[in-house]
Amino acid sequence: MELSTLFVVLFLPFCVYSEMISPTSYEKYQAGKPIKFEWKPYTTASRYELEIGQKQDPIGTGYRVETNTTSLTLSLDQSGDVYYSVFPLDVTGKRIPDSTTGAVQLCHDGCQISVYGQPSPIPQPSPPPTSPVQTVSPKSSDAIEWRTKIKLQWSTFSLATVSYKVHIGFSSPHNGMWNRTIDTREITQIHWFDAEGELYWAVEAKNSLGDVISSLQWIGPIRVAQYPKMIRPNRFGDQYVAGEPVKFEWMLDSSVTNYEVQVVHEQDAGTTNFRVETNKPKLSMTFDQSAMISFNIYALNKAGEKNGTICFACNFNIYGEPFYLKEPVQLVSPKIGDVIKMQQKINFSWTAFPRATSYIVHIGQFQAPGYTMLNRTIETTETSQAQYIDEESEFSWGVEAKGGDNGNAISSMKWVGPIKVAKN
Repeated sequence: MELSTLFVVLFLPFCVYSEMISPTSYEKYQAGKPIKFEWKPYTTASRYELEIGQKQDPIGTGYRVETNTTSLTLSLDQSGDVYYSVFPLDVTGKRIPDSTTGAVQLCHDGCQISVYGQPSPIPQPSPPPTSPVQTVSPKSSDAIEWRTKIKLQWSTFSLATVSYKVHIGFSSPHNGMWNRTIDTREITQIHWFDAEGELYWAVEAKNSLGDVISSLQWIGPIRVAQYPKMIRPNRFGDQYVAGEPVKFEWMLDSSVTNYEVQVVHEQDAGTTNFRVETNKPKLSMTFDQSAMISFNIYALNKAGEKNGTICFACNFNIYGEPFYLKEPVQLVSPKIGDVIKMQQKINFSWTAFPRATSYIVHIGQFQAPGYTMLNRTIETTETSQAQYIDEESEFSWGVEAKGGDNGNAISSMKWVGPIKVAKN
């Protein structure tokens, strides 16, 4: 029997382009457990950059860390689907370009793992050891610009040390708190943080058996921000009550002669309402109307030219009415010591108050024979009010100005009196 042509059909599983050795795509890992990322060397690479992010985030917006080896071990404490990719870097630290994807990637188009469960608490070493690894930078209370390389650096611990475990904690108003650990043989680690928040970090030394031989000492908080020189208000939308002093404060730069602060009300479509210069890195202002306030702060050189940005398009909110009222309405007549005849028209008058939409006139009448104290209030939009008092008595009076968003009082009130009402 003739041997007919044999056709063999192979059914292969879906695979992605990858130079990764581990992990393989779609593997599952428990939160907080070490995950070893390892890849094949790239011929022209000087270093490598590992990027990790949530599945829904686009490439280029995740957490990134550099290494000069072809592997990194770290743990993730948030459950969910996580993508990862590895980029070879040239001698300048830039990603090696690729005409198709923009940059050479050793894993893309489906490289992801699944993280499940909750992490165990970070173990605290029991004595011994008692000495921590000496960290160099960054230091507690430092301020660092976001989306730039942040170099974590520490000193060599001892001759017995063969590797280090780097602990990183990051707290962001928008992304919550997360912790990561990375194993390395180097005494530096380069990281990126694409969100504003506070960074904490620590390093443990490990010996050849993998035992921790140092204590754990956390460094932080270290502020990570788009404009790290700005101390307050911050860029997270601080809230201030109308009339409450707003303190602007930023880091001093000895090379700067002056600073210019520009303030913009949201409703003014970007028009600068006013500008003020100062030679100190702080300023205090009050705002008596509820609104969103944007502000810019620039460093000026000796010629008065802009020579750096402290904060641009930063903002905060003013709400409510002033919690304190600065000035009373100025009363014109009647005055203390005046004597007015009974049944004679009394013309109460006062000076117009800025931004007032109406006035409340308070009259307190007392010491009339046969009468208890009588108080009356009258609201008017004018700056005068005619009244009659038909009893022999004494009275005091005052005026409150109303205005603002809610028609509340925008002035304090000063009473004038006693004023005598006498018989004809």
